[in-house]
Amino acid sequence: MDSKTEGGITAVIGIIVLLLSPVWGPDHIGGIQLSVVGGVIIIAVGLLRIIASMVEEETGKPEAEVVRRAKVMYRGALFFAMGAGFLVMYLVYSQIDPMKAALTGILGAVSLLVGAGHAAIVYRE
Repeated sequence: MDSKTEGGITAVIGIIVLLLSPVWGPDHIGGIQLSVVGGVIIIAVGLLRIIASMVEEETGKPEAEVVRRAKVMYRGALFFAMGAGFLVMYLVYSQIDPMKAALTGILGAVSLLVGAGHAAIVYRE
């Protein structure tokens, strides 16, 4: 099985986790948050595998260069996933606790900015 197929399967598993998140924790907000964040991270890892495989095919660069770029992409994808998770938590906390909502909103925005910085590094190269 090649990396694209494995990445696609991983992304589909992440989508399934996202779809099942209300089932896993309808009475417990933390359970929903954890499954949403986990699903987003799983999707990000799957997409990273697909992207890294495409970069290797397109550029024909040595494996070390592809791995280095993939690590930067992986970190960027994780920061995007963390940012998305924090923003989901922001939406939940905005109904309950304004202080936690402000904190998670700020953390989400910072995580998205760091992820965008990693994407800019890869794009610049």
